[in-house]
Amino acid sequence: GTGAVISQCRDSDAGNNGGALELKVTSGTGMKLGKTRVLERLLVIDDTATFTLSPTYSGSDPGKMTITDTFPANYIDIMLGDTNGWACTITHQTLTRTKKMPPAGADGDKTSAGDNISVGDIAYTATVSSIWNHSPNQAEIVNTNDPTDQNGSNNTANEGGADLQMPRIDFKAAKLGPSPNLGGGGKSIWISVKRTK
Repeated sequence: GTGAVISQCRDSDAGNNGGALELKVTSGTGMKLGKTRVLERLLVIDDTATFTLSPTYSGSDPGKMTITDTFPANYIDIMLGDTNGWACTITHQTLTRTKKMPPAGADGDKTSAGDNISVGDIAYTATVSSIWNHSPNQAEIVNTNDPTDQNGSNNTANEGGADLQMPRIDFKAAKLGPSPNLGGGGKSIWISVKRTK
């Protein structure tokens, strides 16, 4: 594109009033992945947390996408929830999900070029089995490079990591007797012991 400065006043050097910029537009996509966890607090053994992956893209339809997510060995019983059209498999500690977006303009297609378009959240749960300090797990999204992903720096995400701990219970004992605290010889009195935690 070109542009020029025009003025009613006389310009002593009209030779520098114009400028040109070449802008090349190519097909491409920018995928992005987000990840959250509920429960957000410290986790203890036997707690079950829900994880959600939120993939989006900007630009052209990204085509076939694959998300992988490998859990630390401190989690067990990884179970899928809502997958929103993603094909999902679980092998040991690794979850793999794939999704093929229809080409833009195809019959029934609800996706096209745009900005920050969601391609469907994925939910799953995992149960804490052993202790670990600040145990993160990271997921990554890639495509088949057709079109090319223009920004790979936002293709990974984790939930911030969690401290996985043993459960802690504080028991408290209380002992109660008759009220008022009086008793006579040969008479029974009632005493109760209770605990709280």
